[in-house]
Amino acid sequence: MEKVKIIETGTENGFSIFKSGIGISQIAKSAVLSTFGFIGIPYIGMNAVRDRTGSESVITGIIQKAINGLKEGESVMFSKTSEGLKATIYARVDGSLEMNGNDDYAVRYSVLKEQFDELNNKFNTFVGVYNAHVHPVPFAQVIFPATIPNSSPTPMSGTASTANMSGAKVDSVKLPKS
Repeated sequence: MEKVKIIETGTENGFSIFKSGIGISQIAKSAVLSTFGFIGIPYIGMNAVRDRTGSESVITGIIQKAINGLKEGESVMFSKTSEGLKATIYARVDGSLEMNGNDDYAVRYSVLKEQFDELNNKFNTFVGVYNAHVHPVPFAQVIFPATIPNSSPTPMSGTASTANMSGAKVDSVKLPKS
């Protein structure tokens, strides 16, 4: 087992392959050992641990610094370049997930849309009632029987809502119903 630097990344026969080594004479193509379901390509220049299984060279791990804010029992999945972290997903011990921070909350779109549509329909019903209502003119027929009707329409009308929140839906992120 030896510490090496990743000097090139790529794929070969469907496998992630890294060239790694310390000196020119020690450069080798290496497959990467990973947990099922997780594949990551480290950036060039990262330190790695390389081992051999028979005649094959295998990267068994990447040497990296701890990520701030990670507590005992928690996990983080991240993407990183030589410039730093680009994206993170923390799995917290309280059962929550944090994607690229924790400044806001995810919402259940279907529930929110149901409530939004109900509010929108009630508003539009109210606008319709407002636009249709009339104002009685007291004593109009007594004073001006032929010229002024008993009531007059509302002088200003309201506008029905055209609000639509369908653009707020993120199809690529799914949440449980409760």
